[in-house]
Amino acid sequence: MKRSNLFFMRGIVLSILFLMLSGCSHSAPKETTPPAEPMGSYSGSARASYYGYGGLVYVTITIENGFITGVDIEDEHETEGIGKVVIANAPDIIVRRNSPEIDVMSNATYTSTAVREAARLAIQAIKDATGN
Repeated sequence: MKRSNLFFMRGIVLSILFLMLSGCSHSAPKETTPPAEPMGSYSGSARASYYGYGGLVYVTITIENGFITGVDIEDEHETEGIGKVVIANAPDIIVRRNSPEIDVMSNATYTSTAVREAARLAIQAIKDATGN
């Protein structure tokens, strides 16, 4: 009787282990970004600035037919490894989203906000210049 209980318990343990491991084999779905919608039909380029942690952050935006095609960010004295990370990554995010809306990075709130607001100001300057 003891021997059959031992085999029964081993079977249960192996079944539970199998179920646990089989659940780990599936990969999580990848985040997909929907295609960006044009902001209008205007084109142009403008530069704007906003105060970050270490001084002014300058953002130059280029828009062609309502799509952001270029973003250049310059800073005076943002912190290495914190604010500089935002400045390095934000251009790709802004172009991909076709929007100045970037997520605020932890410990880089001032720089993230400065990039977002300067980009908004530059986009508004392009709209104003084209009458949109």
